[in-house]
Amino acid sequence: FQKDPKYSSSQYFSQRPDEKRNHKFFKIAIYTKSYPRSFIVLCVIFYLVALIIFACQILMKSVSDSTMKGLQVRKNILKYAQERYYKSALVQINALGAVGQITGVYTATGVTVDVSGIVTNLQSRIADMKVANDGMLTHMYALEREVQDQFFANDVMMNGSLANGTDESYRYLDTFQVTQEIINSVKTLKGMTNASSIQGLNVWKYLGINLGNDYFYKGDEIYDILKVSVDKQKKTFQNVTNLFLILNPFLLTGIGVLLILIIWNQYKIEKTNMMAFIKIPLT
Repeated sequence: FQKDPKYSSSQYFSQRPDEKRNHKFFKIAIYTKSYPRSFIVLCVIFYLVALIIFACQILMKSVSDSTMKGLQVRKNILKYAQERYYKSALVQINALGAVGQITGVYTATGVTVDVSGIVTNLQSRIADMKVANDGMLTHMYALEREVQDQFFANDVMMNGSLANGTDESYRYLDTFQVTQEIINSVKTLKGMTNASSIQGLNVWKYLGINLGNDYFYKGDEIYDILKVSVDKQKKTFQNVTNLFLILNPFLLTGIGVLLILIIWNQYKIEKTNMMAFIKIPLT
């Protein structure tokens, strides 16, 4: 230690041994820094860890919310797909029933029957199909690219045409286009004066034939694809949740340990200073 400038050399050397010892401890208490470098380093580490924990919490919350949102969107698409599939089955049943009524009565008597009630029923069903179809298109962005490609694949064969539902021509459309074709067909029937006429019969046959082949098989395929996508998203959400539950205690324990080290380090410094101040020699 350097000599205190308040004391002359003669005064310092004329002190008794116990006075010199006390003088030494007082100088330790006075000149020792309250916040040494080790304390500052621990504080910096503490704030860095706290900042990292805060950033991790925000990241985990964001990932969790995004995963949950993706899961909900996939469930909605699955619900819309089932609704569209179910309503198209009802449309086919109505179409086949109308064909049976029209051809049976017409062949037997040569007169047509009134199928306006069936056309009225179809109006509510195609309205539900349109809502489901639009809902699927709206939420399609949430699905993986390869899944989207399967939805928009032109692999549903449509036989004939509205003018002649039994001719041998055919074309390939995707399920969204087929759904729109169904909607347009029902609108055509609604616009006819007599939906049980020969022109109307062609439309009924067109619906009955085309809703019974590739469209239903594609509906089953879409259901399976969406079910796999939903299950995959569920697993992802569970993994994110488990990771959060595992890391969170470790992060909180780490920041607690650092806080204890900071307090203990400062305690030792203050203890040394207090012992020097009350003139208790350190052993």
